[in-house]
Amino acid sequence: MRKPKDNQQADGKDKGKVEELKNQLVRTLADYDNLRKRTESEREAWFKFAAERIVIRLLPILDSIESAQNHLKDQGLEIALSEFKKVLNEEGLVEISPKQGDEFDPEVHEAIELVEAPGPVSDSESLETRREGLLRTERFSEPEVRPGGGEKGKIEELVLTGWKFEDLSALPAQAGRAGGKVVRPAKVKVTKLS
Repeated sequence: MRKPKDNQQADGKDKGKVEELKNQLVRTLADYDNLRKRTESEREAWFKFAAERIVIRLLPILDSIESAQNHLKDQGLEIALSEFKKVLNEEGLVEISPKQGDEFDPEVHEAIELVEAPGPVSDSESLETRREGLLRTERFSEPEVRPGGGEKGKIEELVLTGWKFEDLSALPAQAGRAGGKVVRPAKVKVTKLS
């Protein structure tokens, strides 16, 4: 038969063992929860990556359809073009369409040509924008070559429309989307600074 002192020691050891097992369980559950969150995050990143690759490959096709529509002025082609853009908008992409006189922003514009100012202009003016660009996610963010060093200026002409993801991070249902990242910068003509 056990002595009372031995029972107290055994109870103390048992309590210590139970406490140790509880701590291990809590740590294991926290590790599992972190693994689940990391796996979900990686899955979302993979889907974004795959979707962005498809969008980047579709943009030249959109450019060709727009070019054909500018020459043909076909009603059926116009419908197809608007449906194409509608799908891009539903996926969170918006056009970057700077207007003449807008400030040049190297984050969303790519200067493809520097042009002489027609008269006296401030240091921050740009002349032309020819095409629009798209926003790109951080994963695709390779360095852009910007003639003239991308000085701030005003846009004269849009050469090619750009595209970017809308900043939807504030909306709970859209929290996983890339917020405001450029997929393709708008190609613009910019005033040459003197």
